[in-house]
Amino acid sequence: MIKYPLYDIVVTYKNMRNKGLAIEKLGFFNPQCNVKFFNMNNYRLSFWLLKGTQINFTVKKYLVKFLLN
Repeated sequence: MIKYPLYDIVVTYKNMRNKGLAIEKLGFFNPQCNVKFFNMNNYRLSFWLLKGTQINFTVKKYLVKFLLN
């Protein structure tokens, strides 16, 4: 089987991120497509941002690149 990267965008607690425990899956990113496929639940993203969650640099970069353009 060929290694095929597919990244999930999830909400986790800060102290649980190394264990892989996610609260909720918000979307995914597929870098293998010709047109980079980025799928995100914007309603749930805004809900978590209003709760005070922090976005890491990589996800923020893809949000700006794909959702705001």
